[in-house]
Amino acid sequence: MRRKSLGLLLIAVIFPLLSYSQNFSLIEPNIKELKADLGKSDFVEDIFYLYLTRNYKVESEKFEIKNFEYPDYGICSFKQSFHFGISYYSYKCDEAGGLTTELTLPKIDVADLKNWIEKIYYADLTEIPNEWYEDGVTYGPIDREVGCYYQIMLENESWIVSAYCGC
Repeated sequence: MRRKSLGLLLIAVIFPLLSYSQNFSLIEPNIKELKADLGKSDFVEDIFYLYLTRNYKVESEKFEIKNFEYPDYGICSFKQSFHFGISYYSYKCDEAGGLTTELTLPKIDVADLKNWIEKIYYADLTEIPNEWYEDGVTYGPIDREVGCYYQIMLENESWIVSAYCGC
């Protein structure tokens, strides 16, 4: 009887951990607060990172850190892990380049993911209109020139969201 109880307890604890992505849903972005925080920032902060740090528990320190090679030597690239297996990568080390980010998110419905990307984009401080392109996986400027581009790719049981903002 004791073994059966222990077995049921293990199943009750381990099964939800193995299947958390099936129950995962992205927290609704608070567009008003995100816009306000980006607007009062003294430096350009990535909307994805701001969203993640406001809504999910950080599970690692920044790692794979790279610093600028000029006077301030500030961080220009890093990775960080968040609750639910979410990972974040940021790269802005090129002097004339833009910001490249990559998120790994648990698998959710593609329509929910696209809706979330649109809301995150709306919260960013830009006035360039975006649309989903014919390929169904790229969200970018209507004129296909300067702005932010997002691509989604399903890899194993995770979504990879890649973004590039720049000229």
